[in-house]
Amino acid sequence: MRTPRSLLLTLAVALATVASLATPALAFPAATRAGLISFLNGISGRYTLSGQHNREPNSDPTKYTRVAQSITGQTPGLWGGDFLFASSDVASRQTMINEAIRQWQGGSVVTLTWHMCPPTTGSTCGWDSAGVLSHLSDSQWSQLVTSGTSLNNAFKSRLAEAVPYLRHSRTPGCRCCGGPSTR
Repeated sequence: MRTPRSLLLTLAVALATVASLATPALAFPAATRAGLISFLNGISGRYTLSGQHNREPNSDPTKYTRVAQSITGQTPGLWGGDFLFASSDVASRQTMINEAIRQWQGGSVVTLTWHMCPPTTGSTCGWDSAGVLSHLSDSQWSQLVTSGTSLNNAFKSRLAEAVPYLRHSRTPGCRCCGGPSTR
C-alpha cells in the first residue's frame, strides 16, 4: 500500500507532466461583453482558464497574482479583486479598480468579489462573528428582502457604495465578471 507522501509525489509528477504538455495561455484581448462570452464559450470543455483571487490588501492588488507567477512562471488568465471590508481596504478600493482596468487592458479576464459587512453593521468590519462571518436571523433575512425596511434600505445603501467604482471600471471598456461571495 502506498503512503500518502508517495501518492502526493505521484500526483505532483502527473500534474507537472500534464502542465508541460499544455500550450501556454494566450492573453485575452480586451473586447466587448459579447466577445468575452464568446471566448469563454469557445474554450468551454477544451481548456481551463486559471485564475487568482487577490484578497487584501487592496493597496497591493496584484500581491497574490505575483505569488502565482513566481510559483508557476505563468500569469493567470483570470485576475480577481475584492471590494473587501476592512477600513484600510475600503479606502483603497479605487486602487483595486484601477488594477482591474489595467488587468483587463492587459488581457486578463477580470472578476470582482465583495466580502461585504452585513447591513446590521457599518461599512467596515472585521473577519469575525461580529462582521463578515456573522449570520442574519430568519427575521433579519425577511427584512432584508422586504422593500422599505431598515435592513433593506441599509443593504441598498451598502450596494450603492460600489456603484461609483463599477461605473469607473466601465469607462475604459472593462467588462468585469462578478458575483456574491459565499465565504
